[in-house]
Amino acid sequence: MGTAVHRALESFVTFTIGTRRRAAATVLAWIALAGVMAFVAPAPDSVRDNAGGNDPPSGAPSQVAERTLRREFPGSDALPAIIVVRGDDAAARAADVTRAVAGLAARGPASAA
Repeated sequence: MGTAVHRALESFVTFTIGTRRRAAATVLAWIALAGVMAFVAPAPDSVRDNAGGNDPPSGAPSQVAERTLRREFPGSDALPAIIVVRGDDAAARAADVTRAVAGLAARGPASAA
């Protein structure tokens, strides 16, 4: 199999750039293709940026939490951790989480290793 691929590749190279005339024709074909693509392809300024197209609605809980974090901690570049507590005993567990987070906050930011 390797020799068949090698022979096919050698034949292709010989066909496309085996002589100066063929090499020049190959280069001219690439230049012509690039010129055609310049007219066919859309202009860069006509392409839309959809970066914000998949954002959740402004009333979504994650968006409300993000606005609250920015309001309460202006200028902070820390990554937030949003903890969601669910279940029948969510209120009791939320109180436990609040105490645990307060304990972490009292220790201060984690030191970089």
